[in-house]
Order: sequence, then structure tokens, then C-alpha cells
Amino acid sequence: MTSRERVLCTLDQTIPDRVPIDLGGNQTGIHKNAYRNLIKHLGITDDLRIMDAVQQLADPCEQVLERLHVDTRYIRAGAADSWHGGIVRTTRDGQECIQGEVPPENILALFDTAYECGFYP
Repeated sequence: MTSRERVLCTLDQTIPDRVPIDLGGNQTGIHKNAYRNLIKHLGITDDLRIMDAVQQLADPCEQVLERLHVDTRYIRAGAADSWHGGIVRTTRDGQECIQGEVPPENILALFDTAYECGFYP
């Protein structure tokens, strides 16, 4: 059974040949220290790339994913071509603060997409 067949089988609530393995996303990530130890143990040479700075999650290389028979691959969505936001300094209640600047068209596009997908009434 291929990885794709295994995942689709599981989503279809039928029994695959084995439980699909997921590693490397925001919810199934591996901390940078654990990743360093893992690649050292496996004898794999890889540069440490951080995919989530807050959680300090490493971005596993394809060689690690193949060695561990991981069935999924994390897909990162980039910003839209029309994204013009950023971080700005502003004042709120007399206090200086930093906040994300999100143009109204990006917010509206988010709600339009959610509505089209049936996630927003």
C-alpha cells in the first residue's frame, strides 16, 4: 500500500496495512533538540531548519521522513501575492504597542474563502 492509499484508506474509515505516520507539521512536529539527536543517531547529515519559531520545531529533511516511513508531507501555505501587511507600531489606550497590519482586502478574502468552503454561515 502506498502512503497516499494508506492515508486515504484511513480517512475513509477502512483498515490500512498499518497506521499512517505523520511527522513534521505544526501539530506533529519535532523539537529542534530532539531532531538534532535523531539525525545524529540515524547518521544523517542535515542542516537544522526551524519551521515554527515559537515552538522551536525543526523542518525534517526528506531523508529522515523516508527513513522513518512517514506517510505525510507538510505543505506550507505562503502569503497571498496581494499581501501588503506587516508589523507596525501604534498606540492603544495611551500605550505604545506593536501589532500586525492586515489590509481590509485580506480580511475580506479570508471570510469569502471560509464562506465558499462552508465554514462560515
